[in-house]
Amino acid sequence: MVLSAKQREARATRVGASEVAAIMGEHPYMTALDVYDRIVNGTQRDQTINMMVGAYMEPYVLRMARDLLGIRSRACSRAYIHPTLPLCASPDAYSGPHGLVEVKVTGAWSKTGPGAFWQVQTQMMLTGRDWTDVVVMAGSNLTVDRVDADVSAWHKIVEEAARFDRLYLTPRI
Repeated sequence: MVLSAKQREARATRVGASEVAAIMGEHPYMTALDVYDRIVNGTQRDQTINMMVGAYMEPYVLRMARDLLGIRSRACSRAYIHPTLPLCASPDAYSGPHGLVEVKVTGAWSKTGPGAFWQVQTQMMLTGRDWTDVVVMAGSNLTVDRVDADVSAWHKIVEEAARFDRLYLTPRI
């Protein structure tokens, strides 16, 4: 996803939904230290070719999901901010009044991993949505995995975000 200026501003001092797995210790490509370094020191990760392809392909995958899988959605350009924690989310798209759509583009088929689980749970928590269709474009295969809201996961997210803020972000340690 290409973030708007407002979304980048909201994320500058907060943990983004796609980074929550890192502070939970379950992100495949980043650590809590990477998140801390971005927020406190302004360090930006270089965009990999895979990240660029994913952002470029997102609107096309959403269109394919509509045409091939019947998933109707509209793009989201808003950042949702937690009222008391340094936590924000910018979902890829809305699906009706109760759902979200998250797009993942990968070179090889893979089931939605823990990183995506924590990301979509954070998005649902901050938007008040009930489910997310994770649409995966893997090579030439298009699949969808519905993830339902899990309030127990939301509690874990809140606890970990509060701990991360208390121990590291606020004291700048």
